[in-house]
Amino acid sequence: MWNFTKIPSEKWEEFEKLYESRDFTGLVLFHNRYNLSDYDYCCGEEDKKSVFKWVKFGLNERCRENS
Repeated sequence: MWNFTKIPSEKWEEFEKLYESRDFTGLVLFHNRYNLSDYDYCCGEEDKKSVFKWVKFGLNERCRENS
């Protein structure tokens, strides 16, 4: 489970842009910078699927909270 509360409010736009551009490496670096989970992502297809799934979930939750 990712802890999205660790993302500073001023960084959400950057987070969303990384997702929209499908920047897997950027998202992993973002994940690591803010320690969003205890998992160490690397480079495989399963890691990519998982990262994009979690980011989409986080963006949807933020959107839901802000509406």
